[in-house]
Amino acid sequence: MIVTKNKKAFSIIEMVAASMLLSLAVVSLCTVGAKAIRGVKSNRQYEQAWQMLDRQLAMIDYVGIGPFMELGQFEGQLNKDEDTGIVHRWNVVIEEGSYMGLYRVDMTLSWGTEKKVRSINASTYLYDDAAVETVLDENVTQ
Repeated sequence: MIVTKNKKAFSIIEMVAASMLLSLAVVSLCTVGAKAIRGVKSNRQYEQAWQMLDRQLAMIDYVGIGPFMELGQFEGQLNKDEDTGIVHRWNVVIEEGSYMGLYRVDMTLSWGTEKKVRSINASTYLYDDAAVETVLDENVTQ
């Protein structure tokens, strides 16, 4: 009786090489996934910051630029995020524009940890009806 060894099988070296390639692919996919999650988190923080900045500008516009300047509060701190401990700070610079009653408003909102502080800036012009009405009333009474 003749026994032939025609069995086709993988050698141990081929199995180790295949395992290494598979583990390299898995590690690469996990790294890409982790970077994508960090990117989504960063985008969410920027979106939240823009919403806060927009609310602050809307509040200034609602109150009126004149009364806001009379309050004298040109910086402040918004709610602290309980989950991350991040505090949002805002700062506003108001300059009188070239036209009566027009003011340039530059607002900065910053947040982050001590190691990495992020910030966004927005500039707009706001119109103060009360300032124009006061000047017009003074001109009428003269």
